[in-house]
Amino acid sequence: MLLACAANAGAALHQDRDVLSIGDPEHPILRFREGPDFPCDLCIVASGARSLLRQHSAFSARERPYPWGALWTIAPDPEQAYGDTLRQIYDNAHSMLGFLPSGSPSVKGDPAPTVSMFWSVRVAEIPTLLACPVEAWKARIARFSPLAEPVLEHVRAWSDVAPATYLDVRLGTSWAGRTVVIGDAAHAMSPQLGQGANLALMDAAALADHVAAEPRLEDALRGYAAARRAHTRFYQLASRMLTPVFQGERESIGPIRDAFMHPISRIPWFSRQFLESLVGVKTGVFSAMPLPPPVTP
Repeated sequence: MLLACAANAGAALHQDRDVLSIGDPEHPILRFREGPDFPCDLCIVASGARSLLRQHSAFSARERPYPWGALWTIAPDPEQAYGDTLRQIYDNAHSMLGFLPSGSPSVKGDPAPTVSMFWSVRVAEIPTLLACPVEAWKARIARFSPLAEPVLEHVRAWSDVAPATYLDVRLGTSWAGRTVVIGDAAHAMSPQLGQGANLALMDAAALADHVAAEPRLEDALRGYAAARRAHTRFYQLASRMLTPVFQGERESIGPIRDAFMHPISRIPWFSRQFLESLVGVKTGVFSAMPLPPPVTP
């Protein structure tokens, strides 16, 4: 949808071209692996969590890999047996199995709904796990929860499973000169709160608003960075704090989590904080953007 909007707006799209560097952020020049360099009036680095383009010293980027990742697979769910609700099953904090209804991959011409299944795993254990027969892993998952069996029927080899690893990314500044870093390239985090795509889209919308409103690009980028700072910082901090509660080795964490999370969620004030966090509007422990109006069917 976004690609179609860009094309309809008259953007010239250059796809399948590796950008090696952006040069000086004050006067960015895209340097491609193949083809001539391309000078920019404004360079927006939106190349994801593992972006190499944020490495310029102007951004003071810091990266920390999370010790836990996941194994993912996506399977058809024509009967929509998994409904429309994210479901996660835990054994303490060291074992987690999740099911995420994932819509229909209409771009592939297949209208059938799908479900994503993910299994929490330590990153260091992934190579050893992938060296074993996939049937052994499937049997382990099926023992953990029979809910996985319909998905596991579609896993015939490790090629049907994708390892996922995560980074915690912090920038000293998200902009310099005529260059700005947005989305996961600027603030990648653990997926525990599921806000990566939301934050990236809100970055893009805020950047567009500030560029349209300010005659000077420097003022627009400064205003954009200030406007997005509290929002992204809250989610980065919340992600760092919550990840060990759901992915970790400490045996004491799981029982404490299970004992308190459910009763606390029934208290109206806490319930609203949880809702605002998951909707993606929190800007601080006691502050939030207004909740969006309900969608009318």
